Amino acid sequence: MESYNSNKVDEMADQADLILLTPTLGFAKEEIEKRFPKTPVIAISKKDYGILNADKIVTHILGLLNKS
Repeated sequence: MESYNSNKVDEMADQADLILLTPTLGFAKEEIEKRFPKTPVIAISKKDYGILNADKIVTHILGLLNKS
């Protein structure tokens, strides 16, 4: 697993299994989904990010990846 800065989305998204957005980038979710329709995009909620609800985030990620 690797993570990248938001300025690398265009460069790395086609190689990604998943695009995970922090709450500050959540506004761009629909645009990114349109640009990379084959790659699941998850925007972490402010609440889950703020309380570090890793179990919920990982469960969501695994659910999406298992569908592919």
